[in-house]
Amino acid sequence: MMDGWITGGIASTTKADVRPSPIADVRNLVDGALGGAQPMSGFQLFAGIFAIVSIAASALAVWRVATAPGAKYKPLWIVGSLFGFVGFATTLNAPGDLYLQFGIQIPVLLIWRIGGGGILLKTLFPLVAIVALVRFHPPTGRSGE
Repeated sequence: MMDGWITGGIASTTKADVRPSPIADVRNLVDGALGGAQPMSGFQLFAGIFAIVSIAASALAVWRVATAPGAKYKPLWIVGSLFGFVGFATTLNAPGDLYLQFGIQIPVLLIWRIGGGGILLKTLFPLVAIVALVRFHPPTGRSGE
């Protein structure tokens, strides 16, 4: 059975169904960082982790292309790694909302303050960065082959 908070409020649980979860520890950390205003939903946690992965992929691709010896079109690969194309958005003040996003966005993560005091987190994944990571892989360190 799924915990009710993972489904973003779609399913409800009774006290007998609630079990300790390792993800609950992460939620408590995030709730403390946000002042404990309200519990974080599973959708918000997913969007936050997706944002971290997107930023890491973009940064790693830029570093790998910049340090690749003899790479063709290096500036284009670097700029392309900064663009996001498909991803997710959520509002941090309304748990349970997760939106699928398509488009072109630079940088890969945008945080906006919206009306009513809410915060919108929008992340698009850098597909060019993944291609760059595959194409410009680091040397294996083997010599003589």
